[in-house]
Amino acid sequence: MIVESATAARKAIGTMPAVMGQEHAGAVSRADVARNAPCPCASGRRFKACCGSVIVEVRASCPEGVGDRLWRALALHQTGQLNDAQALYEEVVREHADVPDAVHMLGVILLQTGHYRDALRYLCHAADLFEWRFAAAQHNLGLAVAAELSGGMDPATGQLWQAYDEMLDSRRTTWRDAAPLVSVVIPSYNHRAYVESALESIFIQTYPSVEIIVIDDGSLDDSASRIRAALCHSPFPWHFHARENCGAARTINEAVASSKGEFVNVLNSDDRFAPSRLMNMVDAIARRGEKWGFSRVAFIDQDGEAISAETSPRAADLAYLTDNVSARDTIGFSFLSGNPSISSGALFFARALFDRIGGFRDFRYNHDWDFCLRASLIAEPGFVPSAEYDYRLHANNTILESTADAKREVDAMFMDFHQQVQNAGDFTNPFAPVPKIWGDRFFEQVLVSGRASAIPPATLHALARRVMARGASENA
Repeated sequence: MIVESATAARKAIGTMPAVMGQEHAGAVSRADVARNAPCPCASGRRFKACCGSVIVEVRASCPEGVGDRLWRALALHQTGQLNDAQALYEEVVREHADVPDAVHMLGVILLQTGHYRDALRYLCHAADLFEWRFAAAQHNLGLAVAAELSGGMDPATGQLWQAYDEMLDSRRTTWRDAAPLVSVVIPSYNHRAYVESALESIFIQTYPSVEIIVIDDGSLDDSASRIRAALCHSPFPWHFHARENCGAARTINEAVASSKGEFVNVLNSDDRFAPSRLMNMVDAIARRGEKWGFSRVAFIDQDGEAISAETSPRAADLAYLTDNVSARDTIGFSFLSGNPSISSGALFFARALFDRIGGFRDFRYNHDWDFCLRASLIAEPGFVPSAEYDYRLHANNTILESTADAKREVDAMFMDFHQQVQNAGDFTNPFAPVPKIWGDRFFEQVLVSGRASAIPPATLHALARRVMARGASENA
């Protein structure tokens, strides 16, 4: 469960001038500001998740005599000389009010310096001038809308927060005396160096009611023979099948389909369980009457040695996603900004939930994140703050294959999720992260995470206009 007061954390966030999002190519770079240092704008956020997330780039042709000044302004902007850059942008806009890049970059400067209402006006105008075809303009507009929305809270949101905290309190006191069968499913692929360690981490589990399902997904090394040999020492019943390569998501689904457990835990063949994992997950999820949840992960290297977030930027970035869970409105909301579960192996879910949402979809890089987003519509997840899963960081992790491909996949996944939450009717999770339940708070949380590309331009345009109109009425 979350270890601090969720309401207190949310109230603290509500007082911050939030300009957050994911880091992007072309983001502002200040040589004297480290990526993980506090942002100079005093938002209380790390630089890479605040002003470091604003996209600074130009793309349109300019009238004669404007281009040189715009590029000089951009050079000043990119080196952190914001006052001088702003003066040049303003000069261009005074002379040429409809130069899209000048309007856009002036809006970005205002956003970075905390003038959110003015930034919103310029960025919305810029998106119109670009005819909503420039992703950077939509991204920055989304950050400005989120910043304006973060300035207040409607009573309905406060009531939801209170109800959510009461639900968490109820979870802590709920207990059912049960020992459900847990199916551990392993999709194995080319991990001959690690798969035996993965299996051995199941064998030493302190929870007794376990079955093991392993499918080798067409490994080109000798993983299959190593698996067969290791399973001979299993204290639990097992089933093993080797076949041609079909991909991780399809392999997990096939393994779950052949399982008999009431609950399921994936174990990736290059990772391993903590000895207490299944016992603690059963206690926190199954015996609390919940349908799914996830634990914190620990990071290990190719030799199985612990990796510290203090010494590994990659581990630090991943750990931050999980650390941020308690600062979100709900645990489910945390999946709108990233994947705090880190890996499919950190998930623990009821077989009935898996069947209801149709299992894992065939995303190469983000099938686990997509699963969590869809599961959050059905049931609110639980969170186990102890590190019960060892996630191995090595040179062959799938997510390292292509950052560009992974980003395109995330964009497609979020666009699909947005369409689902806009069009679907009832959601069985009373705290599902959807507009129907949370109203503008949903959009704030999506946009504050840099996910403007997931929202259809017409929806973002209407939202920006509505927020600007609200601001105008407050000033009247």
